[in-house]
Amino acid sequence: MNKIAHHHSACSIIVNPTNDLILIGEYDQGYPRVSERGKINLVGGNYIQGDLSPKHTFEREIREEFTTEKSSKELETIVQDLSDAQNEHLVEGDFATTEEIDYIRKSVVENTKHYQDFLIGISDGRGNPISVVTSVFKTVLPEDFFVLVKSLLDSGKSINQEGLSRILNFEDIISLKVAAAYGAGKILSRYLGQKIPTYENIPCENLGRPLDSYKDYEKIFRYTHH
Repeated sequence: MNKIAHHHSACSIIVNPTNDLILIGEYDQGYPRVSERGKINLVGGNYIQGDLSPKHTFEREIREEFTTEKSSKELETIVQDLSDAQNEHLVEGDFATTEEIDYIRKSVVENTKHYQDFLIGISDGRGNPISVVTSVFKTVLPEDFFVLVKSLLDSGKSINQEGLSRILNFEDIISLKVAAAYGAGKILSRYLGQKIPTYENIPCENLGRPLDSYKDYEKIFRYTHH
């Protein structure tokens, strides 16, 4: 009998291990689930119809997020719908240049390798437990990449279309200087080889290397929200 999973997500741990740095996302004040606002999460997203594999899902998310191609009309709608404070990073003048965004996107896509699949137990937001298959990749990037991104973020420039981006060091995560959303804390504790008490009770099963196709997962899981 197939295992039950709510949905499938794909993300990557984007790091410079030499300097213990990680590029991570953060949910801003416009994020629908209030309890997760201000928390960090790994860069990536959820499966949508048409995705062929977890790698495909991750690369689609990267191409959608790290781009300057959002139209002026879309930006006007977003700014009208949400407060200025929530969307300062979406104002066109506060965005990194096309060349900088292209470099970030290309660097991530071209340097992402398979890492691990996890079956994570989280809440659906209404107090109901669900299981999510999370395909985690690993992206190792040079110091120059992190210097550029940090300089952009420090100068108030945005590099992605939704939410915020941050560069943290590993100790920020281990010491709980920042809180992690959903199962990200558990995944990061496994990656860092550190027991972080706050995340120890999150159910997490190691499933091995990410598979090459969602058809392969359908032999193992029955998804309730695909």
